[in-house]
Amino acid sequence: MLATAWKQRRSESFAVVSWVGYRAPGAVEVPSQARAAAGGANLASFLDGIHDSRGSAPRSLTVLGHSYGSTTAAEALAQTRHRVDSLVTYGSVGFTDTTTPEHLNVDHVYATEGSADHTAILGRIGRTDPRDLPDVDTFGADDSPGGSAVTGHDMFPDSGVGYLSRDATAQQTIAKIIATGKP
Repeated sequence: MLATAWKQRRSESFAVVSWVGYRAPGAVEVPSQARAAAGGANLASFLDGIHDSRGSAPRSLTVLGHSYGSTTAAEALAQTRHRVDSLVTYGSVGFTDTTTPEHLNVDHVYATEGSADHTAILGRIGRTDPRDLPDVDTFGADDSPGGSAVTGHDMFPDSGVGYLSRDATAQQTIAKIIATGKP
């Protein structure tokens, strides 16, 4: 991801933090919002801490959310004190019906889902696909010139192409959003 972002803007430096500050739900818990609400409060605190620990705001801050992590990220961005540049969801299990981009402390929301991802839709029972919300920019996760289609729900599968696999169309677009703020 970093190498792909750096190719977009070689004069910049980038950092990635993989945040695991909540207990992800088991399959039977996915329809519940409880873990997203608890995790969202922790993530909001972490994101605000990035700003509070620096002398100035970071030049750009993008939050990525996969599957139930996208639901948790939306909960967090409804609570942060400091604005985030972009939220990118991929393979999202959805947002609550009351969660819309204008309720989130974020400038832009982007979303994608591979046509071969047959898992994300199962988690959206009672939730809204972020791709269906107004003011959410969608991008492809299927074959493109120079990019491969996502072959399932995983980020880095043992076989096939995941959302964040080096040659995935989705990964290339996400890296461009990180680097430039646009897909």
